[in-house]
Formats: sequence, C-alpha cells, structure tokens
Amino acid sequence: MRAIFKRELQADFYTASAYVYMGVFLALGSVFFAVGNLAARSGDLPGFLWNMGYLWMLLTPVLTMHVYAGERRCRTDQLLLTSPVSMAGIVLGKYLAACAVLIFTVALTLPYALVVALWGKVYPGEMLCGYLGFLLQGCAFLAIDLFVSARSRTPITAAVWAFGVNLLLWLTDVVSSAVGIAWIQRILRFISLYRRASPFQEGQLSLANALFFLAVTALMLFLTARALEARRFSGSPKKTMMNLGLCLLASAVAVAACAAADLWETKAAGRIDLSFNRVTTRSAATDAVLRELKRDVHAYVLASEGNQLNDLNALLDRYQAATPHFAWSQESLNKNPLLLQWVSDDVRDSAVTTDCVILRCEETGRTRVLTWDDYMRFSYDDDTGSYAWTGLTYEQAITEALVYVTAEELPRVQILTGHGELTAEETAVLEQRLRGANYEPLRVSLSGGSAPDPAYPLMILSPILDLGETEAQALAGFAQAGGSVFATVDFTDPGELPNLYAFYRLYGVQPRAGLVLAEESDAAGYYTNAAEITPEMLIVAGVTDTLAEGGADFFILAPARALEIVGTPSADLMLSTVLQTRAASYLRAVQADQIDLERRAEDPVGPFPLAVLADRAFDDGTRSRFFLIGNSAMFTSETILNRTYSGELLLQVLRHLTGEGAIDLDIVPRQAMRPELNTEGSILPLALVAAPPLLIAILAVAILMPRRYL
Repeated sequence: MRAIFKRELQADFYTASAYVYMGVFLALGSVFFAVGNLAARSGDLPGFLWNMGYLWMLLTPVLTMHVYAGERRCRTDQLLLTSPVSMAGIVLGKYLAACAVLIFTVALTLPYALVVALWGKVYPGEMLCGYLGFLLQGCAFLAIDLFVSARSRTPITAAVWAFGVNLLLWLTDVVSSAVGIAWIQRILRFISLYRRASPFQEGQLSLANALFFLAVTALMLFLTARALEARRFSGSPKKTMMNLGLCLLASAVAVAACAAADLWETKAAGRIDLSFNRVTTRSAATDAVLRELKRDVHAYVLASEGNQLNDLNALLDRYQAATPHFAWSQESLNKNPLLLQWVSDDVRDSAVTTDCVILRCEETGRTRVLTWDDYMRFSYDDDTGSYAWTGLTYEQAITEALVYVTAEELPRVQILTGHGELTAEETAVLEQRLRGANYEPLRVSLSGGSAPDPAYPLMILSPILDLGETEAQALAGFAQAGGSVFATVDFTDPGELPNLYAFYRLYGVQPRAGLVLAEESDAAGYYTNAAEITPEMLIVAGVTDTLAEGGADFFILAPARALEIVGTPSADLMLSTVLQTRAASYLRAVQADQIDLERRAEDPVGPFPLAVLADRAFDDGTRSRFFLIGNSAMFTSETILNRTYSGELLLQVLRHLTGEGAIDLDIVPRQAMRPELNTEGSILPLALVAAPPLLIAILAVAILMPRRYL
C-alpha cells in the first residue's frame, strides 16, 4: 500500500490535474471569502466553509478522473491488478494519496481563518468543528467519485459520471423539500451529504453525522475494491454473485449503523455544542425547571419546507433527553389541522400560519404559541440610530412556555373594564407579553361596587369615562386592602376625570393636560419627530437599577402626556420618578380642532415626569403600590415593545407592584451575531486572501515547467 501511495502522490504533483483542482478550488474560495466576508465585514467562518462545500461537487471529479479510468485507458490496470499488492492496499493507497491532495488544499484555506482571527474573532471549537465536517464531506465525495472512476473506461467519462452523481446528491435536498411523501423525504434527507454537513457548520459536533461520512467513505472504498475484484475474476459467475452479495451486505450494515447512530443522537441529544454562542446548551435555570416537570408537554414544530430551525430542533432534542415529560415533533397544519383547536382566535391567524412552535399540556389544558418575535432580542444603537439584532432567546421562550402550560396556578394581572379603557384588541400585544412572562390576564369590573382581588395587581389602561361613586369606593377599598395599581393615561384622554384622578392623587400624582414635545435642537430627546419622546430613565432601586446595569434604557413615548407630582413625600407616601423628559421639552395645549406644535412663550418647559412610582401607607399599616405612566402605546404597540426595552420595564414594574415575579428565570439571551471584521484601511487581508491561489500557481509553474518536454 505504501508503494501505491507514493506512486499516486508523485503522479498527482507531477500532472496538471491536481494543480487545476487546487488552483480553481482556492481561486473560487478567495472570491467567496472576499465577497461574503471581507466585503460584508462578516466574521462568519462556518458560513464560508458551508459555501465552499459546494465545490466538492464540482471539483472532486477533476481529482479522481485519472485514478482508475486513466490506468484503464493507458492499459496499466492489468499490471496493477496482478501486482503482489492486495486489492485493499491498492484502493487505500490511491484513496489516501487523493486525500493527501485534498487535505493539502484545505490547509491552504487557513489564511482565511487567519484574517478572521486578526481582524475579527475566531472561536476555536466552532472552527475545528466546521473544518472537521468540511473535510469529512470532502472525503466522502472523494470516495464516491473514486468508485465512479473505477467503473469508467476513460477519464472524461469518469469526470462526467462523477459530476452527475454529485449533482444528484445535491438535488436530494431540493427534491426532499418538494416531495410530499414522508417516507421518501426521510430517505432523501438520510442520504444527503449537505444536510449531514450542516450541523458541523453550525458548531454542532455530531457523532452520528461523522459516522455517516465515515460509513459512506468505507462503503465506497469497499465497493471500489469489489468492482476491481470483479474485473479480475470477470469470467466466474460464482465470484460475481458472491461479490454482489458482499456489496449488498456491506450496504445494509452501513445503513443500519447510521440509522442506529441517528436514533441514539436524537434520543440522547448526543451532539456537542461548540458554536460561538452555545445556542443549544441548556442553562441551570432550564435544568431546574425540567427536573421539577411533573406534567407531560408536547411541542409541535410548524416549520415551512426549507426553513427548519436546526438550532431550535437541536435544543428541543436536549429538552426531550432531559425528562420523560417532554416530547416534540415536526408537524404540518395540512396534515394535522386539529392543532388550531388549542389556539385562541386572537393569535391563530397571525401566529400559527407561519413558522412557530406550539406547546401543549393536556393536563392543564394550556397552550403557548412561540413565534419568531419570541426568539429574537433587539437593541437600539445610539451611534447609528437603528435597531440591531443582538440576542437569541430560544431557551428563555421555551422554558417560560413550559412553566406557563404546566403551572398549577398562574399569578394574575387584572385589567379594568367598563370605562372606555383600551379594548381587548388594543391590548392583545400587551396581554401576549404578560402571558409570555407567565402572568394570566383577567378582565374585571367595578360594577355593583365589587372590588378586584387585592392579591393581584390591577391595570387601569387609559379610561375615557369617570368612575361612579360606588366604583370609586370599591377602588379605594382595593387599595386599602393592599392592592397595587398599574395605570396609563394618554394625551387624547379627557383632561379631567374627577373620581379617578382623585384616586390617583391619593398616591401624590395626577396627569397634566396637553402634549409633551421635545425641542428640535435636542436630538437625544426625541426619536423621529418632536412628539416621539425618548425619555431619561432615573434609577429606582429594585425597578430600574437592573435595567440601567444592562444598558436597557431606551424607550419611546409617542405621544406622551406629562404627570404632576402633587403629594409631599413622607413616611406614609414614597414617590419616585421613573421616566422624565429632557430639559429641552415643553407642554403644548391640545386644541379642539388641531395641534399647533410650534413652541409658544407661555408653554410650560421641562423636564416633566412621564412615569411615577408611588408607595402609600394607610392607617392600619397596609401599603399599596401605584405606577402611572403618560403613554399606553409603549406597552401595547408590538413595534415599540420589540424595538425598545418597554417589555423589560413592564415586567420590572409588575414585580415591584406584587413584591415578587411570576417566574424569575435567569436565562441570558445568546449572542446573535459574530463580531464584524474591522479591515478598513488595510490591504493585508486582501493579500492573505489572494495568497493561496497564487502559491498554487507558483508551485505549478516551478514543478510542471521543467517537465514539459519530458
């Protein structure tokens, strides 16, 4: 075998085909990296390797076309077949020589990784995992194309047939997405070399997929040896049948081993997460929830074809492996329309018809729908004036949903009705956010003088009608029993609601009539126009201090109504301003027919309180907490909730009002994006990217030119 290896390796480096293979491979690789990474300032090295994987399909036939078919055309194959080297030695020697060329070529892509390391950040585990999958995929294509070469008469036919086979393997992904028959989809996905390589490029060390590539390689080499053996004993029917039986047996063993490995990896969640953000790794908080899980939960993943979330599926595998009470499956609404019966009408049309996950606990009868918005965390960049995708919250969303659907009893948030408050349609987004934090929204009324349950906070969301006398007494009784209130007012609300505002003054604060506007000269005070206030967040212990530590201090009140502090802080009344305008702001009276935004000399000037937190003590020692904010849209607008930190403020305030959180899961969002490449002003990255193909060109000239006359 050693002699065959040396002979083949020498032949590779003394003929043009290997240099064509290496030169084209690296030239295209340089183009891919320059366009996809340098130009885009992307540090996504695994993504680059994924794109490079398609070159195996195109170029390995160039490397393998002469290995066996060339011997047959030059009539040296009989000498080879009758040599004292075993058939296994011949096949392994030729394969290892081709692998050496392949590995040498892959090693020359390391300057691309060096660029990412010098001008960005390389994650060693992820990089090694990506390169391992890249090499395993290339070696599998190499073994397949060598088998094709062994069955071909000329190098040209070997190259054409090998490219055709490689193209069919690529088409398995396309066909599996288009075909509607489940068992055919499973077969095509099982044999797909590209689908098998994707976990490695995502930083997931998959032992089952590594075994698949090794099994394909070993099987193809075995079939190649059998094909050569059949030519040696072509006149014996008995040998032919034995060869065929051995080939079928080897194929069956390979398929069984790979299927068993796939099953084990799914059941045991056997993949090792080496990705840059460890997105499929469970946190200690999730492990604690799974250990305490006593009710069965099933997750139904509804993903459109070609849009499966591999990271999400891998994470669900880890949940399933951790407890017998959790299971998940891939579903289609076309095949299982009954899934819709568990989902409320207000989210059915907008959520379930797109890619989502439905978690269902039959014992409690609760269902949670998770959509794209539940998986993403955005933040506002003051420098660019835009939002950036900064975090992935797969684990947080799933674990919170598990707690919600299995909880014996959920903490409630009472929403007052009967006074022209925001409708259920207008508060749908708010209620969805509350459910996401494992609160149960419940609409209540003060009719007949019945007071809400003081054990749960009461939301009064921008009413336009005043309380009756009996209702005002019931609300006062709710507060004196220790109930807490979360209230919003909008600038379009009536200027005075005597009974309701008298209740607000009990806590030392009341709304002011008019619209708050920011001076155009104060760019930090507004978003896109003077009515979209971006307030300053003040530090309030236990409420905004944790937000300030994490930089979660960007809010938009559009439009905003000012508040007025009318109480005097004392032992019985504690007042804290949570949000206020900047100094360059003013209050404009709202006219009946129009709003004149231009500032006038008589307009009051800021800063104005926009959100106030109060703590009131009554004579019997009972304390009631109160929060009032001059805008409701920051909690009811999906855009604002998803693009600012309003949701975080909402939950912090509710925790303060109740004295405890619903479920405080300490799950940190995973990093969403790799650091960008900072190559601006330097030509060295381009030089490093151009170096590999230039090196091959120099080697080709130095080695082949002296031999051109031989």
